[in-house]
Amino acid sequence: MPRLSPKADAPAVAGLLGEVAEVLAKSGVDLSRLGLAWARVAPTVALVPAFGLRAFPAPARAALGLALALVVAPGLPGLTSTGLPWPVALVVEAARGLPIAIGASAALWAATMAGGVIDDLRGARESSSLPNVESGATPLGALLSLLAAIMFLEGGGPTRVLSALGRPD
Repeated sequence: MPRLSPKADAPAVAGLLGEVAEVLAKSGVDLSRLGLAWARVAPTVALVPAFGLRAFPAPARAALGLALALVVAPGLPGLTSTGLPWPVALVVEAARGLPIAIGASAALWAATMAGGVIDDLRGARESSSLPNVESGATPLGALLSLLAAIMFLEGGGPTRVLSALGRPD
């Protein structure tokens, strides 16, 4: 079967995306609001170790970000109310989400580093290769990171983060 050139495939892809956008619009989903919410949630999914880091492949983290954006989107203003061009609005929303992501991830990263300091003090500078902690983390650092992630998840951390991300400004 002959393959079509990328230029010949472009109308089919554009047609498919157009159809998906039309179905979502008929369902009452505002794609601009969803895109802005995804931009606001993306730093959190990228920085907070409890949301997977290297344990999830990039498409899975993007899907997680989209799922979290669906929760946040109803509380955010749409693109028409911001008055900004689309790329600028995405950068603004990502900048609004960045302090929340840094604040949520600080305790988790601190636990990893505290474990590394303790391992250094006891003279055991080994590294563990777990996919959910930073590369080069020591065994106790990985353990404390996992403990902090469990405490974050069980203590309502995602709910608090989404509540903060869902505020209009």
